[in-house]
Amino acid sequence: MAVHKSLAEIEAQGAKVAPQFRSNHAERPWELHPALFVATGGAYVAFLALLGSVTMSEGLVMPFAIFFVFLAAFFGVPIMFARVAPRGEGRFQSWSEFLSEGIDTASGRLTGRSAAAQVLVVPAMLVGWAAFVAVFVSATQ
Repeated sequence: MAVHKSLAEIEAQGAKVAPQFRSNHAERPWELHPALFVATGGAYVAFLALLGSVTMSEGLVMPFAIFFVFLAAFFGVPIMFARVAPRGEGRFQSWSEFLSEGIDTASGRLTGRSAAAQVLVVPAMLVGWAAFVAVFVSATQ
């Protein structure tokens, strides 16, 4: 239940803020571990490869080439940004440290496993859908 307090009471009480977690690790240009970046890119490549393997024809060579060029740009540009960004002090987090320490997000703190699930759920579902389509198409031909 909420209790009404006057502005003077609030100012007298002062702000109570929890101590901030201060990492001893260097910050990455994007805060997630690179393994998640690689897994996401791999899932999108697998998605295109699965669909391309069962639907490829002469008319689809150019669209799939464009898909792969866009995919390379989508993952290549952040890699280039990461190479030119100034490196912070300290060492980067290992995978086990990422899983145990987690990450701060806009919606609050997440464990490493929760962050991985949040990042990889859509790519994993796309790969699953492409596998279903591949099995369905190959079974009907």
